[in-house]
Amino acid sequence: MESDRTRSGMCLKNAEIANANAVKEAEEDIFHTKIPEPVITHILSFLPTKDAVRTSVLSKTWEHRWTFLTKLSLHDHRQNDLINDQLVRLRRTRNFVRFVDRALIHTDGIILDSFSLFLFGRYETSLLDAWFSNIFNRRRVKTLRIHSHFQFSLSGLVTRSLLKNSMLVEELELHTDLISTIKVPIMPMTIKELEILTHSIPLYNVPTPAKSFCFENLKLLKLCGINFKNDSPKYPSSFCLVSHS
Repeated sequence: MESDRTRSGMCLKNAEIANANAVKEAEEDIFHTKIPEPVITHILSFLPTKDAVRTSVLSKTWEHRWTFLTKLSLHDHRQNDLINDQLVRLRRTRNFVRFVDRALIHTDGIILDSFSLFLFGRYETSLLDAWFSNIFNRRRVKTLRIHSHFQFSLSGLVTRSLLKNSMLVEELELHTDLISTIKVPIMPMTIKELEILTHSIPLYNVPTPAKSFCFENLKLLKLCGINFKNDSPKYPSSFCLVSHS
């Protein structure tokens, strides 16, 4: 008798679980069918990428939805500076590195409109070069934002990737709290259609590149703590900005 009650209770519980799952799936299907895919992706693009990735647990249909984002916004943990435990800080740094690598790999075939990277920790130059090269070689990126709490440098090869694929760049922000060096390759360039120029220090104090940069559709340029460097003595330094009216 008691065993019958136990079996009956288990059957009832299983039925409740099955019913709850059915309701959940039905709600997911309704949500999925009511909102077009492009609209959902557009909404997710306004979230920090880390939060967008978290939506993958909502349902199976959402598992890979974040990989179609056209905007990537990757933020390091500012609170790392307040953590005294070195092991915890190291673990968070490693998790962030894996997260960035994963985001770049899974969106490799996607045309990105915007890429933002905010760093509050120190990272190996080779690692940063790999990240920057991946992004700079994507030909459709319109907005590039790189902010770093510490010093970073761009090799000549990475800078060349940025300059060679700059036809569609409309907004470029390079910001560091410590003076950082960008090695400029020898390339003839001009700036066109510049609508807004914001610089942290007067231009006459800026170590300037050989010749000038060419971003034909550039509308916004923000530089802070950036030191342009050219080792070649054959070319005089010049920094020419042509404003588009």
